[in-house]
Amino acid sequence: MKKVLISAGASLAESIQIQAVVKAFRKLGFNPVYLRYWHKRLPKGVNISKLYPIALLNGEKLFLAAKKKRPDLVLVLKGETFLPGSIARIKKLGIRTANWTVDDVFGVHNPFNRIVNIAEYDYAFSYDRYCVEELKMRGLNAHYLPCAADPDVYKEMPEIKPKYDVTFLGGHDKDREKILSQLLNFDLHIWGRGWLRGVKRTSPLYPHIHKEASYGVEMPKILNQSRITLNIHNKQSILSTNFRTFEALACRTFLLSDYNKELENLFQLDKELVCYRNIEELKRLIRYYLNNEEERERIAEAGQEKVHKENTTIHRIKRLMYTLL
Repeated sequence: MKKVLISAGASLAESIQIQAVVKAFRKLGFNPVYLRYWHKRLPKGVNISKLYPIALLNGEKLFLAAKKKRPDLVLVLKGETFLPGSIARIKKLGIRTANWTVDDVFGVHNPFNRIVNIAEYDYAFSYDRYCVEELKMRGLNAHYLPCAADPDVYKEMPEIKPKYDVTFLGGHDKDREKILSQLLNFDLHIWGRGWLRGVKRTSPLYPHIHKEASYGVEMPKILNQSRITLNIHNKQSILSTNFRTFEALACRTFLLSDYNKELENLFQLDKELVCYRNIEELKRLIRYYLNNEEERERIAEAGQEKVHKENTTIHRIKRLMYTLL
C-alpha cells in the first residue's frame, strides 16, 4: 500500500492538523494526494439535506478522484457532508476506505457533525473510546485513534518568554464561559471563535477576551507565552481528549485540564499534566503552580517528552496503517 487519497473539509493552508496528516504519510514513505471537500458549519439542528446539491457534488468529486488516481486507500477526515452511497461507490472500485473523526460521529451535541454514512467505510477510527464501543455495537470495524500534535509546528520557542499567567484557547460555549467567569481575579487571557459574539460587552469577562487571531502559526506563539494553559473539554469528549492537550504540551507549556478519564490512559497525571475536578480545585491549582515555577516547569517538560515519545501525528498514522495492514 503506497498511494493514499486523503479528503477533508479544509485546504492544506487552512488546517495545521491536515497538513500534519499529509506530511506524516509522506515521511513514512507513502504517496499522499489531498482533495478538499466542501464544508460549511450549519446552525445547530439544521439537517445535511439542506446541503444536498453540494453534498452530492462532494461524493462525485471524491469518486472521480479515486477512479482516476486508483489509490490503495481513501482516507476521509470527518466527512460530515458526504451522503449515503458516496463511499460505497468507491469500495466497488476495489479501493479500501477509512474514516478518522475527531468530533462526535453521532452528532449528539451538534447534528451537523454526524457522519451519516459511517457504516459504509471499511474502517472507522474515532478519537473517543465511547464512540468506538458504540460503533462496534452497531457492527462496524471501529478503532480508537486519538488526537495528536505536530512537533514541527507546536514546539518550544526559547525566544518567546511567558507573559500571561493563565490562558484559554478554544471556541466559546456557555459552560466554558461559566468556568472562566470565576477566574477574573487571575491574569486571564482568552482566545477563540465566538467569544466576542457570545459574551456581552457589559460582562466582566469581556475585557479578558483577545480580538487577535489565535489559529494557525499564532497558536504556538500564544502557548509559549503562557505560564498556565487551561483545557476545558466540550461535552462531546466523553472518553477522549482534544487537540489542545497535545498541542499545549508539545510547546512545553504547563497544562491544567478538567478531568477526563481518558487522560489517565495517555499521561501520568500530576507528572505530565495536572487535572482539576471542580472550580475551587481549579483556583487552588492555579495559585499553587503560579507560585511554584520549578515544579510547573518540570511537569511541562515531562508532558512535552510524552508527546514527542508517543503522541505525534506520525505515531497516529503509523497506528492507523498498522491496523489496515
